[in-house]
Amino acid sequence: MSERRAAPRVPIDRRVGIVQSDGEVVYGRASDLSMGGVSVKCRHSADVGRAFDIFFQLDHGVRARRFEARAKVVYVHYIGNEHLHRLGMQFLEFKGDSREILSQFVSDRLR
Repeated sequence: MSERRAAPRVPIDRRVGIVQSDGEVVYGRASDLSMGGVSVKCRHSADVGRAFDIFFQLDHGVRARRFEARAKVVYVHYIGNEHLHRLGMQFLEFKGDSREILSQFVSDRLR
């Protein structure tokens, strides 16, 4: 079965902060990224459909910029051999200039 995505993904290895409803931040690692969402490996699971504020750093020119968005969990897969959960997260809302930061980052990686 072939995979159809609206936006091309780029590989990434970044620490991602996921803000819980009580304000606590749990961390995971992003493994791929697109204009539509991000895949995060994390020790914590989450319910499909639940939305979180997330943040991470992206290279922007010669410096890193903070990316922030509201994202919804669209799938959760348990990776048994790593004892981690892979969260597929779809971006719902970009904070500040995060859409432009992401667009530039993805464009640079696809060249």
